[in-house]
Amino acid sequence: MQMVADRNKALIDSSFFVLLGQVINAVAAEGQSEQHEALVNLRSSLLESTEAGQELKALEERVQDALSRISPKTTREELLTQLLGYWNEGENGETVATAVMNAAAGLTDYQFLLGLADRLEHSNDPEERSALIAIRERIVEIGEQRTQSQQMAAQQVQAVLQEVLQAPDTDAALKENADQINEMFLAVLASNIRQAEQNKATFAVQRLRTIYEKAVAILEEQMPPEMKLLNRLLSAPDESTMRRLLQDNRSDLSPEFVEALRGLEERFHREGNSALASRVGSIRGQAALML
Repeated sequence: MQMVADRNKALIDSSFFVLLGQVINAVAAEGQSEQHEALVNLRSSLLESTEAGQELKALEERVQDALSRISPKTTREELLTQLLGYWNEGENGETVATAVMNAAAGLTDYQFLLGLADRLEHSNDPEERSALIAIRERIVEIGEQRTQSQQMAAQQVQAVLQEVLQAPDTDAALKENADQINEMFLAVLASNIRQAEQNKATFAVQRLRTIYEKAVAILEEQMPPEMKLLNRLLSAPDESTMRRLLQDNRSDLSPEFVEALRGLEERFHREGNSALASRVGSIRGQAALML
């Protein structure tokens, strides 16, 4: 595969990398780990050895730099100013701005749009007004795409859940669909449990809870040790249980684990999930004290 790519470097452009990214995602979704690793390595090699790859790598680094500038303290007004700065840089700047909008979904909410509208109303600069309108349209577009994607994913998960519920062997059905068990699956399952509770369907509640517990167990089997620990910490019912879990797993704690928690906390802040960000921050603080 690498040899074929080397012989056809002249044909490798930005469209090729888009297609390669789609293939990598598809292979990952199918659980083909060896092929996934080979394709990721191929992409890394082409990023270094082709002109289009070097341009894309520079752009990706620019995006990462832009994302690193967003912190839990970043206000909506500051974010809008940053987006305007990127947008006015041209096509690559628009790409960076779009990536930031996707990552900072929690900040580009209704309040953000109100602030944008206010700035638009008071701006007399034609270029700024044009950029503000374009940013607003892009945010709305991203929101619609996200909603549509979530709805489609929820429908697919619901279909898998129905298959599991109708299967004569629940355990076997869950294992057959292990690649479909993720956060979305658990969220849909939790929603079904709440609905069954509201309907006072006791048997359904018990069965769904059993499936939920088994699904969590399967999901944890696929996780590396540090992710298993984090999942258990996030599921802890109270602070004392969380501290006990940290104490029991003290030998697994490391500066890298704490730093990873910091990144996760910042990501949740960007996404607007302040409750989960606060939870991760609390775990990070306790873990840091035990190093």
